Amino acid sequence: MEIIFVLLGLGLLLVAVVVFRKSPQKRKDSSEHTSSVQSAKPKPKKKTLKNLPKVKHEKFTPKHELYYNSLSNFHSKVSDFDTTEGYLAAACQDGSINLFKFQSLNQKSFNYLQAKLERDEPSAIAINKAGNLVVTAGLYYRKIHLFAPKSESGKKTLQEVRTFNSGHTRNICGIGVSESCIVTCGEDVDTHVIFWGFDGTQLAVYNTNQLKNNSLAFQRDLQMLSVATWMGSARVIQMQTKKGSEEFEKYLSIMDLSGHSKGLSCIYFTPAMEAVTCSIDGTVKVWNTNVKWHLKEDPKVLFQFKTSTIPYASHSVLTKDLLVLAHESRIEFYNRKNLQMLDCVEKAHGTNIQKISVYKDYLLSQASEGRINIWNLPVSS
Repeated sequence: MEIIFVLLGLGLLLVAVVVFRKSPQKRKDSSEHTSSVQSAKPKPKKKTLKNLPKVKHEKFTPKHELYYNSLSNFHSKVSDFDTTEGYLAAACQDGSINLFKFQSLNQKSFNYLQAKLERDEPSAIAINKAGNLVVTAGLYYRKIHLFAPKSESGKKTLQEVRTFNSGHTRNICGIGVSESCIVTCGEDVDTHVIFWGFDGTQLAVYNTNQLKNNSLAFQRDLQMLSVATWMGSARVIQMQTKKGSEEFEKYLSIMDLSGHSKGLSCIYFTPAMEAVTCSIDGTVKVWNTNVKWHLKEDPKVLFQFKTSTIPYASHSVLTKDLLVLAHESRIEFYNRKNLQMLDCVEKAHGTNIQKISVYKDYLLSQASEGRINIWNLPVSS
């Protein structure tokens, strides 16, 4: 009897040993199964230009008689835009670079080419006069990217043709493209303006020597530029080319636009040799820059006034008949002859306006939205 109990005890002990040895294996198998199930889960679909949903524009549409239309062929918010005769280039936060070609801004549809800035977001964009070169700056790596339309097998595409490092230590807040060079402007404490050859060669560097740079004003036809800084004045720079060619030679500091008590919020140049300076002190000055600067003749103030309906003008443009000012989401239109306000758009965008520009008889405005609004200009009596 005792033998039977001993044998029974040995049998139970043997079963326990076998079960104990198999248990870790079972746990291991269970862990591996869970891991394989997790790895078998479908990966989230990567957002690309093809599958990225378009920004919904119905959230805010301006309600004003001057509102005409919007360019809204964008997959994300617009960062910056630039125009030349028959072309508009726009950069978006998803990295897309868009080149529109049109006969008039009142046409119903627009043909456009699109490229992608890989692994970066554009902070500024510019287009050359001929419309066959688009230059943009990357926000994260601060590289300069050149794009050009190309034809392959009868199909036109927008392709990146060159990339080079900018050397800027902060974001690039503005780009200009002339016939002779590319100009990039650093933002904030990076107070450098750098002139580049189209092959990426650094041609010259201009330092504003101010605390901070706010924005770049660039006039392509006149090859003039200036930078709005925290000072109440600005130096006007003109690019010089070598005799008998369009090759960049040097830049010259030709005049001062001064007289504001606080820092400048924006500067604007017209092809007619006029300029607008706006300050955070609320003053607006319109200048005649068509002077004999080489004989040290100073620019002349044509007229000036202080804003009363807005704290100051964040953006401005000037035509032969109108002065247009913008602050936050508000746009004001003035008769430049008597400075009477002709019209006002209280809410032109759902967010603060980042840029305004005139193209022929239209005003273009852009905020951090997936659209560029097109406005009719009021008639000045």
